[in-house]
Amino acid sequence: MEQEPRSLRFAQFSDTHVRCDERYFRNVDSKAALKKAVGMVPGDIDFLVHTGDLISRPADPCSYDAYAALIAAAPCPVWHIPGNHDDPRLMAEHVPGCDTEYPWSFLLHGVRFIGVDSSTGNIDGAQIERLRVLLQSAEPCVLFVHHHICAMKDSWLNQFALENAGALCGVVNAAGTRVLGIIHGHIHHQAQFGCAGVPVFSTPALSAQFDPYGAFLATTQEPPAFTEFEVSPDLQELRARVHHVEESHQTGGK
Repeated sequence: MEQEPRSLRFAQFSDTHVRCDERYFRNVDSKAALKKAVGMVPGDIDFLVHTGDLISRPADPCSYDAYAALIAAAPCPVWHIPGNHDDPRLMAEHVPGCDTEYPWSFLLHGVRFIGVDSSTGNIDGAQIERLRVLLQSAEPCVLFVHHHICAMKDSWLNQFALENAGALCGVVNAAGTRVLGIIHGHIHHQAQFGCAGVPVFSTPALSAQFDPYGAFLATTQEPPAFTEFEVSPDLQELRARVHHVEESHQTGGK
């Protein structure tokens, strides 16, 4: 009997803000949230990508070691890109698999996955040119970046958006291939936007969630969470499903 086409599935973690000490990140035990989330990743998933802010500022080797020890239990290959709280050099030294040139790229089940480094707040010209070349491939693509690229009406988060979002969207718009989606973290909030006709997905944080329309740096009572994505068997659509990590949200503060 002929089997049905297989869906490609991957998980996205973001903004874990792990610390090696016992302090919480905005009232959330981020180490406990990460440990719980790793245990929730389905064993048959294809891979996991962390879209930045692995640890909290100041970036330090101890916190990267703590993060690396927790993510090592993941049941699948793990890819990373740095966020604005990260130090890419320390990441490369302390987190396995992070000693790489950006954008990294790999092909899996007919889909190309690409991760860029926006840790400085923009994507440098050399990465933009390499991305332009990668997007000339024949395969459908999924692009990962830390910073958000779409403005949110009347939100305090807009001041922290990707500085050269127009350049990124321009490359995507000029691509000769199908870009199934752009996936980011950074805003600690789940939403869906659009860039050059391409779906843009933001994921909740595996730490505290921001209120984009509240006061500056306002957070909500929503628990830590991560997103599971599925590429449809015909490679035409990207679908998202959020998983909440209820036990790690704290009402007190440390």
